[in-house]
Amino acid sequence: MLTQTDRRFMKKLNVMFLFILMGLTAQAHQPDLSMLMIYQNEKGKYFLQLSSSLVAFESMVDYKYGKNSYKTSEEFKGLFIKHFQESFSMESNNQNEMIFGKTKVMLGHDTKLIAEVLNMPKGPYSIQVRNDVFKEMPQNQCILIFTGEKLPKQQFILSKQNNNEIILLLENGKWNSKVYDEKKWSKFNIIFGIFCVLILIVGLYALIKINRTKKLKL
Repeated sequence: MLTQTDRRFMKKLNVMFLFILMGLTAQAHQPDLSMLMIYQNEKGKYFLQLSSSLVAFESMVDYKYGKNSYKTSEEFKGLFIKHFQESFSMESNNQNEMIFGKTKVMLGHDTKLIAEVLNMPKGPYSIQVRNDVFKEMPQNQCILIFTGEKLPKQQFILSKQNNNEIILLLENGKWNSKVYDEKKWSKFNIIFGIFCVLILIVGLYALIKINRTKKLKL
């Protein structure tokens, strides 16, 4: 049972979290900065919200489809949704791809894409998030935030440094993060080590052969 001191501490944490959200939203007009929020509504449904400046949304559509690829706002929204579907993915437990429904774009100074997550897993699980939607932006950074009754209130950064992807494991009411490329890099290091050993062996063999040739000539 929580004491009065514990309740005050929890209230302070919630207030701090709200201030963080307000600060991040205030910065969302920067073209290189985006915010990805995965949250749960009062009915228990899960949603995804990707927000950034209108300039960032326009830049990605113009880059991928051309500046003359749309004539109306509805055509623009359709192209960005298509870009999102091709550039964003979430998987649970490293195998089940998340399905999104009712995807829509809300234009404005702070433009948003909102989609319902139709198959959010239950119980302990891991989530792999890959967000390449704004990867062409020079200093692209995406702030990933989870919030909801069954989602711990935590935030992470997706950028070129972690290849815009992350694996999160939900354990004991907390997200534990792991850069997705750690497995790739460990395999790369093993292959690179084997390659170096082979080069060394070939070099020693060549050196021995050269020494034998010199001795035969003498």
